[in-house]
Amino acid sequence: MKIVTLAHITLTRPGSLSRGGFPSSVSDGSPKDRSETVIVASDEQGDVLEAVKKLAIKHGEQAERLSTLGATTPYGKPRGTICFSEQPQPYGGTQFGSHYAVCEVFPALEADGRYFRLNEVSV
Repeated sequence: MKIVTLAHITLTRPGSLSRGGFPSSVSDGSPKDRSETVIVASDEQGDVLEAVKKLAIKHGEQAERLSTLGATTPYGKPRGTICFSEQPQPYGGTQFGSHYAVCEVFPALEADGRYFRLNEVSV
């Protein structure tokens, strides 16, 4: 058994960076959101962003377009939540009211390929 850090990543608009603002689900009828839980090196924004980029590429995003993503977690989000959005582009570009990715990051116990969420207990 060992303790790992998991990130439950939800891409709210996969493909929208590469398709001029239109998510791929607009034309193919597939669900808009894509979610996956992955092991990350730590709960640091950079490590989580790398996992977001890998998942986005897996779902059709162009790697060079992902360089515009930055952490934008607003006030009031639960502890352990990290959001990523496109950074504003000078002279235009599509602006969205939702985050590109919302990530819930938490510690878990790994035992025989199964994962159990850990919650801190105050005494």
